Parts: sequence; structure tokens; C-alpha cells
Amino acid sequence: MSYAVSVDPTTCTSSSAVDGSATVVTFTSGTSCTWNVPAGVASVDLLVVGGGAGGYADGGGGGGGGGIRFQNGVSVSSGTQMTVTVGSGGTGGSYKLGRIPTVGGTSSLAWTGTTTYSATGGAIGSGWSAGAGGTGGTSSGPASSSSGTAGSGGNGPGACPTTGSYRFGTNGSGSFSSTITGSTVTYGGGGGGGS
Repeated sequence: MSYAVSVDPTTCTSSSAVDGSATVVTFTSGTSCTWNVPAGVASVDLLVVGGGAGGYADGGGGGGGGGIRFQNGVSVSSGTQMTVTVGSGGTGGSYKLGRIPTVGGTSSLAWTGTTTYSATGGAIGSGWSAGAGGTGGTSSGPASSSSGTAGSGGNGPGACPTTGSYRFGTNGSGSFSSTITGSTVTYGGGGGGGS
């Protein structure tokens, strides 16, 4: 079934694509908007992903991946208004600019009479002297929904190398794979540690 997507364009960026008999609606940026369930739609599959955190500068730990919440076959009624919140990705740290990284934003999907599906953003990594990667975000929702595993950020080297030598951070961990878009896509992986 194909249908027109009705979204307030001033607050969210969305796209839609038809995959077989399903229409995939993706919200990728913005703060909060509403989406009305089109006529003829009786169930939806949901995937909510929080924003990934920024990594620390100068050999610090990578940011954690955003939390993940999903459920297939959720019963809905045509015309139901859903509130969509898209969590933004965190900003990376900068030694030169004196900027501390920020956590990822929380993403959520809610509608009247239903528990909110929510996925928090990832945590920032530690500074260069500790170098630990940030933890992945968490999620909440109805008992019938599930939580995907968000990855942790990779560790930084944790110490300055001697002159003329290099040390590298480790890769971020984990990710969650889903075919909700019609293709296998991974979500929620942690960022790599600095060098």
C-alpha cells in the first residue's frame, strides 16, 4: 500500500519510500513534529534510535551509540496523531577550541493512550588521561517491545606517546541490525576512540 506522508516540515525532516507492500517513513532530523496515520493503515513496525554522543578530543574516548527500541505489528487507527521527537547527535570535543563533547539527544514516538517508545542518546567518552569510551544509550517502551544493544565508544590511548611515536584509540563496539527499511541497516554503533 502506498500513501502520502503528512508531516509538519518546519520541525522534522522526513522521507518515505515504498518497499513491496509497505511504506517506510523515516524521520532523520529536527526536534519534534506530528505524523497522522494514513487511511487504511491498521498496524505499523517501529524503530526508535537515540542520537550518538560526541567523542572527546585529543586521544579521548569515543561517544556511545544511541539507544534502540523496536516493535513490529503495533495496532493503530487511521487518523491517529503521533508525536515524533528526533534526538540529535552530540557534538565532538575540541582541545584547541576548549569544547567539551555533548551527549546524544533522546528520540521518542508517542500517541494518545499508548506508552511512549523512547531511546536515549549515547554518553560522551572520557578525556585523554582516562580515555574510556562512552556507554551506549538505553530505551524504554511497552513490555511487548524490545531493546536493541547500543554500542559503547572505543577507548582512547589514555596517555601521550613519546616524541615521534603514535598511539591509536580502539574501535567503537556493537551495533543493531534491522531490515525495517527493506534492507539490512545497522544502528547504534559506538564511535572510535581518538589518537
